[in-house]
Amino acid sequence: MTSLIKVQDQFQAYLLGTPNAAAALIVDAGNLNAKERLGVYAEAYVLRLLEALETDFVGLHAYLGDEAFRRLGEAYIAAQ
Repeated sequence: MTSLIKVQDQFQAYLLGTPNAAAALIVDAGNLNAKERLGVYAEAYVLRLLEALETDFVGLHAYLGDEAFRRLGEAYIAAQ
């Protein structure tokens, strides 16, 4: 049996872009396989972080515009 902390660590690493075996810990369900299900979480995680950046940096977002701010935000998230 896999420990909860191991599952959580692998899931977090996957969300942050570190390839690992997290998909092997997730079951297929419905129309989505494990990798697709993890992809949904990973995308939602980045979108939530971008939303937080937009909330905190309203002026910069207005100055750069949606597309440039998104690219800058994604680069910042990847670097951090």
